[in-house]
Amino acid sequence: MKINMDKKEDISKDMVKIYNRDAQAFAEQSSQLMTWKFIGSKALDKNLAEFYGNQDIKVLDEGSASGRVVEHLIQKGIPAENIDGIEISPEEVKIAEAKNLGARFKVGDLRKDVLPEDTYDVITRHMVDEHLDNQGLLEVSKNTLNALKTGGTLVVVFTHPDKITASSGINKEGWFETTFPWKGPNGELKKGKNYFRSKEAYIKILEEAGFVIDSVEDWKIAPEAEAVNKDEYEKYKKYGNIRLAVKAHKPI
Repeated sequence: MKINMDKKEDISKDMVKIYNRDAQAFAEQSSQLMTWKFIGSKALDKNLAEFYGNQDIKVLDEGSASGRVVEHLIQKGIPAENIDGIEISPEEVKIAEAKNLGARFKVGDLRKDVLPEDTYDVITRHMVDEHLDNQGLLEVSKNTLNALKTGGTLVVVFTHPDKITASSGINKEGWFETTFPWKGPNGELKKGKNYFRSKEAYIKILEEAGFVIDSVEDWKIAPEAEAVNKDEYEKYKKYGNIRLAVKAHKPI
């Protein structure tokens, strides 16, 4: 399989504008989203369970936004002082810092800002990779690999290609416009761009960056979500696979 690495469009500045614009709405609503509570957080928990409660590991959350994943990791027993977060939106970082979680947050572009070498035992990325084209994903993945200690673990969760095809009708590689699940102050839905690639293309890029793949899992909406909001549950259930979770490591 040949992966298209042509950099036809760099939307990083647009993403900064979008996430600065939506920072408050995202911070207020993201932890209550059904896709987080009944898919994303569960996928992280399954893949990170072996690390929960470990007082010695050092963790980096890439694309940390307003600290949703970092807060979750702290609740699961990873010391806040052992966690760093990096995020492209300054407004998101301000909100994360204002939570006083005890973790460290910084503004940065994972494609361009070199991470500290051989530093982290675990690196997480949740709902980030659909915002990267193939070249951007390769750059971020190489940067991530460099930042991991030998044998260190990467856990990534992002929108499943099947979900994109089912909800948007997109099945061709490239950028497309999507509607985000959080709402503005007047109830308006926010729009932005995501990148579609196949599962196979995604794995190939991680392997090209130097990762060894440990597991690739399709995630559907959890059945217990039905009792919380039946309409939302039915909506997500009809899509089938909602998230793709990948666990990989830096070769020893």
